[in-house]
Amino acid sequence: MTHQPARWRVLWVLLLGTALLWGAPALAQERDAKMEAVIEAANFEALAAKQEPIPASQLDPISLQVHWRLYKQVLRRGESGTDQLEALQGDSVSMGRHNLPATSFAAIHLIEAEHDAGKLPAAQASESLKALMALSPALPHPALARARHLARSSPGEVGELVSSYREGVRRMLAWPDMRIPYQFNMGLALLLAFAGASILFLLTQLLRYFSVLSYDFVRLLPAGFSSTQGMLLLLGIVIVPGLLLQSPLLSALLLLGALGCVQQLRDRVVTLLIFGVLLALPLIEARLSNALTWSSGSSRELLQSQHTVCDRRCFDTLSASWREQESKDILLDYTYWLQVYRTGSPHVLHGPSGLKEETVKAWPRSLRGYGYNLLGAAKLAQAKPQEALPLLTQAAEQLGRTTPAAYLNLLRAHQMLDDKESAQRAIDRANDIDLDATLLHLNTTRRDINSWLMVPALPAPFFWRRHEQANTQAVDLVASFWPYLAGRHIPLSWSQGMGGAGFLLVLLTAGLMWRGKTSAPCTSCGLARDPEDGGKNGNHPFCMSCYRTYVAGGSMTFQARVESEDTLNARRRMQVLTRRVLSALLPGAGHATAGYGVIGFAGMMSLLLGLLLVLRPQGVWRAPQDLLYADWLGLWVLGALLILGSLALGFYGAARDIPPALSRLKLHELGDYRRGES
Repeated sequence: MTHQPARWRVLWVLLLGTALLWGAPALAQERDAKMEAVIEAANFEALAAKQEPIPASQLDPISLQVHWRLYKQVLRRGESGTDQLEALQGDSVSMGRHNLPATSFAAIHLIEAEHDAGKLPAAQASESLKALMALSPALPHPALARARHLARSSPGEVGELVSSYREGVRRMLAWPDMRIPYQFNMGLALLLAFAGASILFLLTQLLRYFSVLSYDFVRLLPAGFSSTQGMLLLLGIVIVPGLLLQSPLLSALLLLGALGCVQQLRDRVVTLLIFGVLLALPLIEARLSNALTWSSGSSRELLQSQHTVCDRRCFDTLSASWREQESKDILLDYTYWLQVYRTGSPHVLHGPSGLKEETVKAWPRSLRGYGYNLLGAAKLAQAKPQEALPLLTQAAEQLGRTTPAAYLNLLRAHQMLDDKESAQRAIDRANDIDLDATLLHLNTTRRDINSWLMVPALPAPFFWRRHEQANTQAVDLVASFWPYLAGRHIPLSWSQGMGGAGFLLVLLTAGLMWRGKTSAPCTSCGLARDPEDGGKNGNHPFCMSCYRTYVAGGSMTFQARVESEDTLNARRRMQVLTRRVLSALLPGAGHATAGYGVIGFAGMMSLLLGLLLVLRPQGVWRAPQDLLYADWLGLWVLGALLILGSLALGFYGAARDIPPALSRLKLHELGDYRRGES
């Protein structure tokens, strides 16, 4: 089950491309059909107008097992089993269980096993997976599984295929148990690719700028220092601190900072980016640590309690945590009172020790609407629509377009009061906010507090923010590898100081480059062009040696001109050969050597990132869905596209060469030179 056949990867490429370009007509037709279904499901008849208490669910969890067994029997007969899944979904919602992860995973495995065995037709398997999407409306797994199934068995159904994939990606981004592992793996892959590209970028800048740096360094030394002595002194300044502290990273950063003083604009941008990432390394470490500790944290337990299943053991643990909390925890409070409501005790919320309206009023604005909606639904469940209306109206104002829950409950309140006009306005507002959620809720026609009223779980970002703020666990991920790069004498906390110092050095010395105070690589031979040469060669970007040979060669003796041309042609051929060979061996390196640092760095990083995604698309932390598939989201395709793009960049440079970037002269010199060319 963990192998993705290579023949389907082309279909995934087409799927990812088509998902971004699929037109709006099909979506408009789908919306019209959903609107008609909402009108039919709104139920303005006598059942909705009963002004009597709304009872708790009378179902027993055994009913879910009965529906599941019937579903398996029907599926093995070659039928979709959508009726059984709809009944299972209605019963689970009635018991306050809005997502069933274990059932969804088991059903996906069973559907694909039956289809692969030839017992379940492709169309029936697709219908069954579509019904699973309603069974677990917050989970991305059924939608992604349906997209994979359609790509394998019915690639001609482009509309359904793209719709399922887009829905799966949308749900994946909203579901922390899937999003956080992928964010961690992508973040780690980006960090590794960035580190590798930074090392390669340093080597290319050494080829391009070391002669320029040595030349300018010798210019700063007192008279009497030769070029060789100046170069040796420069190497000593760069290498000796790293040797003394046994830190190769320190020497590399000193060299990069020194090269940054003479870099041109494109290369300097990449150097600033490298020092900026080094400056943010402790923050990156904290983010990765928070992601790794998410699965064992209390915030994830609260998320699971609200969004999936909270049985008796879960509720007992939740109650104990609520009673023993030392400081005010709003998410824990809301989770506890939500479970009290779901278990059929809405009157407890308004009891002496219940949730007070004054307490909810003190909550943050982003949470206040959910509290008012919970209190209003509890009043409505006790057949007190007049008392519920003010609470639900406040909830609707606070929630805005976040969820249609308040308007759906207002719909029921107005129905109890036989106010059809107000009920119609409420349903119209709910449709405008989230038509899919409205339709899914209204299709649950059982009259109990979980089916008839809507009290949603809090959005997932609230739990992630709580985890970040309350997390006391720490996983030393970057810190574990840091000593191998920086040595044991330089702690990770120094990275901010080193990154900040390098960033400021490169940023402050940019003024020297803009004013033409530093040398620049000659666009012909690659050696240093003295900033004072502009007054001698008419502001030409060539160095004086190249300028005299190719522009003023007529004034030289024949023998001197031949020797100079031979020397310069050898240098120029070596520059061209270096750029082409580097482009062929490492896409992007030739561009970085030619002065196009941003393009070159992007090409090298794309290659490394693509290789990581192709070799291990599931990363180092396997999310729950990867127990079924090694590459659930088709990240192999993204890696292949990155590799192909970087290879195209490298082959282009190897075949046609990369003309060196025009060095940044003084502003007026550059204008004079370009006007002279034109």
